[in-house]
Parts: sequence; C-alpha cells; structure tokens
Amino acid sequence: MTTLDILCLGEPLVEFSDLGGGRWLEGIGGDVSNVAIAARRHGARAGIATRIGRDCLGAVLMRRWADEQIDTQAVAHDDDAPTGLYFVRHDADGHHFEYCRAGSAASRLAPDSLPRDAIRSAALLHLSGITQAISSGAKDAGLAAMAEARAAGVKISYDPNLRLKLWPLERARMVIHEAMRDIDVALPGLDDARLLTGLTDPAEIVAFYRDLGAKVVALTLGADGALVAYDGGIERVAAFPARAVDATGAGDCFDGAFLARWLETGDPVSSARYAVVAAGLSVESFGAVAPIPTRQQVEAAMAAPAGIDAGVIGDTRSDRDPRPVIALVAHDACKDRMIAWARRHHDRLARYQIVATGTTGARLAAALPDLDIRRLKSGPLGGDQQIGALIAEEVLDALVFFVDPLSPMPHDVDVKALTRLATVYDLPMACSEATADLVIRYLHQATR
Repeated sequence: MTTLDILCLGEPLVEFSDLGGGRWLEGIGGDVSNVAIAARRHGARAGIATRIGRDCLGAVLMRRWADEQIDTQAVAHDDDAPTGLYFVRHDADGHHFEYCRAGSAASRLAPDSLPRDAIRSAALLHLSGITQAISSGAKDAGLAAMAEARAAGVKISYDPNLRLKLWPLERARMVIHEAMRDIDVALPGLDDARLLTGLTDPAEIVAFYRDLGAKVVALTLGADGALVAYDGGIERVAAFPARAVDATGAGDCFDGAFLARWLETGDPVSSARYAVVAAGLSVESFGAVAPIPTRQQVEAAMAAPAGIDAGVIGDTRSDRDPRPVIALVAHDACKDRMIAWARRHHDRLARYQIVATGTTGARLAAALPDLDIRRLKSGPLGGDQQIGALIAEEVLDALVFFVDPLSPMPHDVDVKALTRLATVYDLPMACSEATADLVIRYLHQATR
C-alpha cells in the first residue's frame, strides 16, 4: 500500500536572502525540498527523506514543511552535525549563492540508514545529482535507495542538477549517468545536459537519455519551454509567457509539477504543458519556494484567454495572472504594525499581487523589496477610492486595512466607503493584526 505519491531523497537547506541594508530574509531551499513542496501544491502526497541537525535551522525546516503539509516521517535528526544553509545576494549581474554545507547532517546520508520502509511504500522516488554530489556516503545512499525502489516496483525520477562546485565534470558524468540507467522519468535541464552529454541539439539529448533507459525524458529549455520524449514519440512544449524576475528554483518547480501531474494522468506531454506554466509563474517573484504556484493558479493560467498581459492587475478577474490580489492599507499610527505583520507573512504575500496606498506601499516596498507591490495614490488623495474601485470591479481577493479608530482622519468618509463596499461585495476584510492573520490564513488555504 502506497502512503506517499512522491518521496524526495536529498539535501534541504535554510536560505538567507540579502535584502540590502543589513537585512536578510529567511527561507528554505534545497532542490529536493523544493520539488516536494511543488508536488504538494499541485496535489500530490509528498514527503522528504533526509538528515537535518537538531538545531534552530533544522527547526525552521520542520516548521516550513509542516506549513506545506510535507510528510517528514523519513527525516532523521542528527545531534552531532548541523543543518546546511546558504546565502543569496543580488546585484546587476543576477543572484549569487554562497553555501555552508560541509559536514552537514544531510551529507551523512548513507546506505545503512536509509528509510527503506518509506521508499518501498511510495509510488515514486525522486532524487538528483546534488543528492549524490554532497558526499560519497550520500552518493552511495542514492544508488542504494534506487535499488530498493526498483526491487519494490517503485517508480524513479532523477534530475541531474549539475553543480560543478561540488564535483568535477568527469566524475559527475559517470555517477549521474549510472544512476539514470533504466529510470522512469529523466528531468534534465538543457545547460546541464549539454555539459554531461557533450551534445548540443535537444533532440539528440533526449535520445541519449532514452537510450540510457529512461521511459520518459522531459528536457527543460528555459525560455523555450520543454522537449518531451516517450514511447509515443517526441514533442515540443511551448514556453509560458512569463515576466521573468528570478529563475531560482524554476527547474525544481517544473519537476514537482510534472511529477504530480504525470502520476495522476500518465500523460507526459500534458504533464509537461502543465509544468511549463507552473515554472513560468514561479519566475515572476523572488525566491525558490514562495513563488511556486498552486494547482488552482496554474489551471487558471492555462484556461485564461491569450493576449492579456500577465503582469497587469486588470479590469476583471478574467485577467490571466492567476495570483490572488490583496490590498494593504494602514493609517499613519499603524504603519509600523503593518510592516511587522507583512514580515511575518512574507512567504504567503510573495505568492500574491499586492496593491497598497501611498506611504504604506512605499514603506512595504522598502522593507520587503522582493514583493510584487503596485502603489496607488495616498489615501486622502484618492488611494482609498482606487481601492474601492478594485473592490467594485471584483479584482481584490482580500483587504487588510489597519485603522486607527481613536484619531480623526480627513478621509473618514472614504474609510467608511471601503467598509461598505467590502460588505456589499462579500470581500474578506481585516482591520487589526488578529483579523489579518485569519484573513491571510483563509486566503492561503483557499488558493492551495
């Protein structure tokens, strides 16, 4: 009896992203963790098999996995080794990574400590080249896990995810291609595959991995979509027209979305079409995890009419950008509380389009520059009325308006109008931190 659709074996990491001014944003990453989260958001029962330190960073991972409903029964806690982490810095040349993973708990993965029951009871085991590159023990653990899966009739997927800082190309090529023999799904990226195979033509690359024995090959081509090879032939899948902001984790998002869909439908081409849209949506915001869309968002994007600018919060809910739209407004005495509240809910807000009035929007953008914030006018100068128009046009999914009930405001009539419109149009509205917490949780659950 299968208990999970997908079990991801490998290395999770805690992420710290530089926001400038000495401020860092905490998140989580690691390719197989990203894949598990993407698969879960697209409907699969997903779990992770790994080792983490019994430390504060390990606790961060466990909390985030719990939030994402990732099964952690196959996670071992190490008293003597730390949880790995990495730092991300952004500049005009893109993003730059600095890893602190040497001697990490995950690098202690070994064949004799594998969660074999969890592997045997999953429908599919997923791992990557990074899993096997972090240590010789992890390399052997990956091969042993795949042998266990084959013996139990469990499907296997593999993403080469080549990292030349972890091992030389020749060794990577030997280990990765040995691991990719006779697997069910190969998920290479074009740049990695060109280095590993020495080939340049995408059709020749997918043929190479088919010859290794992969039943399905889904080669991601970045902005050019994907190429899928399977028993029925080979087919090109067009890219989704995204507003590229940050491609961190886009390949992992593709993998998780593809595997969730493929396990459900058995159709590799339709799964690739779905996964290309998911990956496209994921590059429109910063980070590896927060921008991963939900199944509902991908299906909305696929169903929307062509030709609408995905970056515009438009006149109606038929616009193609499927992300929820939330309005954030705060009176002067409440702006600090709004910033603190937004920091607490950063990961959720990063998955939404945000509209904010005047100074509130400016302060939010300064404090959390990676959020997708559209600034309106100041409240007394028409910003409240702009919010009201968005409510009436049924563009908003929620309104958070931190009001100061003890101070007179020159635009009190506009504030009352917003309350009236939110009531008439049955829009979730919060006027305090406690109610805002409830609204953001409701919106998070409604869009999972």
